[in-house]
Amino acid sequence: MANHPRTGVLLPRDLPARQIVEYARTAEELGFDDLWVVDPFAALAALGRTI
Repeated sequence: MANHPRTGVLLPRDLPARQIVEYARTAEELGFDDLWVVDPFAALAALGRTI
């Protein structure tokens, strides 16, 4: 295990599905430890909104 703080990158919400694997691999090559995904329902709930 590395002795540094873990860092991550946020998956863009509008990224086409066919580009997700390439995006994740690039993030890993750049040294990111995690790939974060936004749950749109949770984000709206946090803002007090509904769909």
